[in-house]
Amino acid sequence: MNVELEESFKKIQSHKGVVGVLIINKQGSVIKSTFDQEVSLSYSKVILDMFPRAHDLLKVNDTNDELSFFRVRSKDNDIMVTPDKDFFLMVKKRVTRILK
Repeated sequence: MNVELEESFKKIQSHKGVVGVLIINKQGSVIKSTFDQEVSLSYSKVILDMFPRAHDLLKVNDTNDELSFFRVRSKDNDIMVTPDKDFFLMVKKRVTRILK
């Protein structure tokens, strides 16, 4: 892993609420992860399955559009994925709730 990617990994990991960070290549192999092996592989499989579907969803309205980021939010967590030419970066973050 190159120095720039390593520095970005550490910086993201230090943000408040970040639960974990995962980098996989386009074939789904784990490059670096803060999750255990089993969880990393589970996320990897889901990313490889979801990303083409999300990409196809964009193409319905604009065939020239490219997917640069997608986010799935639950009650407790945000899972954010961004592609690069050679890899995917995933960040899982706890959702901060504002109490009224």
